Amino acid sequence: MGGVSWRLGFRLATVMVLCILFSSTTVTAQSPLGVEIDCNNKSPKLNVHPIEHDSVTVTCTVRNTGSLEEQIDVEKELEEGQPSIDMILSEDSFTLAADEEETFQVTFSSSQTRLSATILLDFSLVAKVNQAGVFPVDALNTTAEVSGQLGIETYGMVEIERKGVSTLTMSESEEESFQFVFRNNGNDRDKIKVSIKNEQELLEMGFSFPLGTFVAEDVNENSQSQDREMTIRSPKEIISSDTVNIILVAESTNEPSSPKSEVKITVNLEASSSNSGIGTNLDEVSKDDVIKYGGIAGASLLALVILILAVKSVGRKSNDKVVFEAPRPIEVQDNDDDEFDDLLDSLAKFDELDDFESALDEF
Repeated sequence: MGGVSWRLGFRLATVMVLCILFSSTTVTAQSPLGVEIDCNNKSPKLNVHPIEHDSVTVTCTVRNTGSLEEQIDVEKELEEGQPSIDMILSEDSFTLAADEEETFQVTFSSSQTRLSATILLDFSLVAKVNQAGVFPVDALNTTAEVSGQLGIETYGMVEIERKGVSTLTMSESEEESFQFVFRNNGNDRDKIKVSIKNEQELLEMGFSFPLGTFVAEDVNENSQSQDREMTIRSPKEIISSDTVNIILVAESTNEPSSPKSEVKITVNLEASSSNSGIGTNLDEVSKDDVIKYGGIAGASLLALVILILAVKSVGRKSNDKVVFEAPRPIEVQDNDDDEFDDLLDSLAKFDELDDFESALDEF
């Protein structure tokens, strides 16, 4: 009982001393008790990206504004609702001389990633003077407070995938459509854009896109877009069959520097029958085929030459037969040797033509 009375008397004496100090100061003099607290960032944002998450640190300063040495304690308070978020002070108790200050760090961290960017948590720091010199003054409740709001940093994460067929088969001037969807794996509503990465290359090859090469849609976090579609028209002329890819790329508007997502649609081009002759595939012909085709062509040419010669020979023979179709009796004169020689020459010509015809028959 006596101990309690002693402590009570000491506290009353302390209060009376401090009251005397307060009453003896003028309005312009420094107060014997006082404290201030402030932070350099009252709206910090916590990075909760699944791959590159990190804590956020705020620097705060506590200052003794009184005329006595003070022992100051700092208490933290964070709004409830997200137990996975921690608020840690690097130091929470300070002994400061009059007009002295000291800095400390407040660190916010989370054991959980993929927190929504819509989360906002109020926090506060309260600095309280518990002792002035050798006198406990916590009963006077001399305090200072700073408050702020913790947010969640927005990040973008998108994914695109095909729907339906992954391969298109097209001939000249045909139109085909292909479907796809994209998903928002980020932590905030995001306007996701999808375009054709190799658009210029396809245009130079003769493709066209009647409905455009770009789509965009606002998608809520952890949600998927509607089914989307693009249309492609094949070139007017396809010289040879070929295979090309349409590369679709999706990207985030919230975080343009985030990794993009890609998917491929394969297009098989089929050449028309008029463009698929031997001449268009000479590079596929082997050396043996060239020799074979050359032999066939040479034999055909030789047969043509022989046929022409045969026709000419038959024509000459027919003309000779017309001349001698109705031969007249030959009158042989003893004194006309030249005419007899001419007759023998004509007969010899018939023999030569017969020999040539026999040679053709044997061939």
